[in-house]
Amino acid sequence: MTKKRSFSPSITEEIKFHNLPLTAQALYFHLGMIADDDGVVDRVHSLANYLGADINDIDALINRGYLLKISESKKLYVLTDWLINNTIRKDRYKPTIHGEELAKLGLNNKRYYLR
Repeated sequence: MTKKRSFSPSITEEIKFHNLPLTAQALYFHLGMIADDDGVVDRVHSLANYLGADINDIDALINRGYLLKISESKKLYVLTDWLINNTIRKDRYKPTIHGEELAKLGLNNKRYYLR
């Protein structure tokens, strides 16, 4: 089944997003396309490498609050604004296989944060 993904202008039109390097912006959009239905991504470094981005772009997304590392050992990340960008119908929603790591997060105004 094809997944649909969205990006909210309230996120992507922020000045702090526009101030990111273009490689970090491209990485954010691509991460949004490959994230699971809870916003969890496990291929951040390989995707960054493929796009010509690097660790500085990943760090920029983390430092600006767009990305959270939720597991060091599994190299898992979550897009903090996932629930602002995407709403998935219940009949199409597939929970993440990384539920234990996701359970470590809280929600505030539809944004993930580390507890």
